[in-house]
Amino acid sequence: MSVSLDDIPFEILLDFIMPHISIKEVGALSMVNPSLRDMCNDNEIWKVLYLRTVRAKVTDDSVHIGAPCRRISIGHCRQKGRSVWKPYQPFTLSSDTLMRRCDHLLNGGSGCKCIPAELRDKLLPWKDVRTDGIQTNEFAITVHTLWNYRPNREITQYREYIFKEWREYNKSRGLSTVNLCQCPEHYVFDSLDVPGNCRNYKSFKKITLRKHGTCAKHEAKRAARQVDRERKEYLRILRIFERTRAKYESANHDFQQKKSLCDKINSAIE
Repeated sequence: MSVSLDDIPFEILLDFIMPHISIKEVGALSMVNPSLRDMCNDNEIWKVLYLRTVRAKVTDDSVHIGAPCRRISIGHCRQKGRSVWKPYQPFTLSSDTLMRRCDHLLNGGSGCKCIPAELRDKLLPWKDVRTDGIQTNEFAITVHTLWNYRPNREITQYREYIFKEWREYNKSRGLSTVNLCQCPEHYVFDSLDVPGNCRNYKSFKKITLRKHGTCAKHEAKRAARQVDRERKEYLRILRIFERTRAKYESANHDFQQKKSLCDKINSAIE
């Protein structure tokens, strides 16, 4: 069974593809066929692109729904037929209790896309945090699954350690200590601290393109100034070259005259 771009559901495009593509790729997709054009022109798609152009701030009241690949659907909106996402804190999902080791939790848990890499690299391993005297990074088993394949494990103490260090990390940078994740794309857009007039745009596509157009104009002006500087430098070097060439030709002419004189004297002596 062959699968084409027409078979991509809107939710997949919005939640899993959009975080990895830019406005250029969205424009390219919109030219593939009418179906993708309609999806790429949707206001929700352009809201994601617009969010990248503003300084959205995460507050204590922002609603965290996680990275697209970690979101949990709790139903569909009746009017638009789109998923509604369940809010959660990083590293608090039931899937996190299946992680065997601390490095598995940090790199594959529900908060692996949320925690800053700088902080993750500085966290101590579980064996240096646990207080039971056991020198291993494996979490203790709490409940065995039916086939004993991936038993549930006790991660509470290490998770509290992560939260403690994360709060200190955010506090030192003046960030929220309630919502630890600071990636705006992991939150419900309307719950972020953005300029008030940004929330109710009828067409996020138009305002996003206008902002990109303004940026392009500024870049064009900077490029024009750079071209003007390089042109002036080029003309300066060219003038130096012309003066140097004139000096060379004058010196060469004088040399040829003197050489010709020497040749005539030597010919007369012979």
